[in-house]
Amino acid sequence: MIRVSITSMVLVLVCTSAGIVVLLWLLSEWLRSRREARLRRRAKKCPLCFFEFLTAAPLPQAPCPRCDAPTE
Repeated sequence: MIRVSITSMVLVLVCTSAGIVVLLWLLSEWLRSRREARLRRRAKKCPLCFFEFLTAAPLPQAPCPRCDAPTE
């Protein structure tokens, strides 16, 4: 039988739990950055009224919903 002290068992449990938390945090940050990048590709800014809006698809020239001017 392997003899292990209670402090070693607690240390392993705490390190494993902390590692899982860090991995989940890194995964959530990576997914958040991908989601924000996808939204940034759809974001447009009107050159006339400076209104920022999201388009339904990444169109090269979407009209501004406020002043109906074409965007680049």
